[in-house]
Amino acid sequence: MISFEEFSSQVPLFRTLIGRPFGKMVYHVLGLGKVHKVYEAAKNNSSDGNGFIDEVYKLFGVETVVDNPEALKYFTENEKFVTVSNHPYGTYDGMSLVRVISSVRPDIKGITNFLLSKVEPISHHFIPVNPFEKSTSNRSSLPGLRVAMNHLNEGHPLFFFPSGQVSKIVKWFRIGDREWQLPTVKLIQKSEVPVIPVYFEGHNSWRFLLIGLIHPILRTAFIPAELNNKKGKKIHLRIGEPISVEEQKQYKKPEDLGKFLYRKTYELKKNN
Repeated sequence: MISFEEFSSQVPLFRTLIGRPFGKMVYHVLGLGKVHKVYEAAKNNSSDGNGFIDEVYKLFGVETVVDNPEALKYFTENEKFVTVSNHPYGTYDGMSLVRVISSVRPDIKGITNFLLSKVEPISHHFIPVNPFEKSTSNRSSLPGLRVAMNHLNEGHPLFFFPSGQVSKIVKWFRIGDREWQLPTVKLIQKSEVPVIPVYFEGHNSWRFLLIGLIHPILRTAFIPAELNNKKGKKIHLRIGEPISVEEQKQYKKPEDLGKFLYRKTYELKKNN
């Protein structure tokens, strides 16, 4: 699991904390100390990736619930596909998708932030990007996108969180994803495979959401703390019907396709 030094080196805001007296205090305020202990316990008590996720969820007191399990057939009826999801919780979203989809498609991979790629028992499911990195060009995202496209071309499925960030307060204290990012949408267009929307119900704590109003880096840095405050939580997700390539091609511009996929995902929300 990621150490304080490695976490700090990856997050620009916290690089100055390395070697300072209050540095490790911040590490524990962010919840990384407890997360590390859970990680080690789950790793020692499991023999494979899914067993590891089950142990993590048991230790944190969290459960994933698929509201429409009959829709799991969509993951086996299509050889290659992509899923698009909202991103309300952060780490739990990626682990829940891996646990659900890998039960029928063990070859599933997804693009996620660098933290999940450090979780050894399930790291093979993740193509890492660092949301804290800044670049003056789009070249920094190309290696991950190439790996993702190669995975698809070899006949395997991919999952995406097209927002690239955890859900936030967007308007009038409504909670949702920011606009889905064009590099991901363009990759989906290029791939020409069915798209399966997956909607996660719920959101992180209001403390987390309000911190995010200060700066998005702070919001992402506090994601580990959100792992620790969900005891008794059931993470509900719903799987939508596959969106065919033909239907996707009705939207020529990536911006329009992104809005369409965003809408189709949020239409899976209860009482919508």
